[in-house]
Amino acid sequence: MFLFVTVYIATSLDIQSLSFVDNREFPPDPPLSGPLGYQNSIRPKPLGIIPNLMFLLNYLLADGLLVSPLFAAAFTVKCLTPAPPLALSLLRDL
Repeated sequence: MFLFVTVYIATSLDIQSLSFVDNREFPPDPPLSGPLGYQNSIRPKPLGIIPNLMFLLNYLLADGLLVSPLFAAAFTVKCLTPAPPLALSLLRDL
């Protein structure tokens, strides 16, 4: 999880540096020009996709790490009485 957040922050700061320092005078288009126009132009490229992908993977990993121990604890105990209320409360939140 720490690696995903680190990659997300590093690529986001790299994009900020590229857009506001190196491409301040990005070719003017009527809707967007300057740094924001440059950020929108690199969005489909891998450098623009990596921060969004890392954020999504970190979110899914955090969600999996929070939910899986609850199920493991509920189904490994000898008495499974806490399992149905736990499952119903988790399904209700979905």
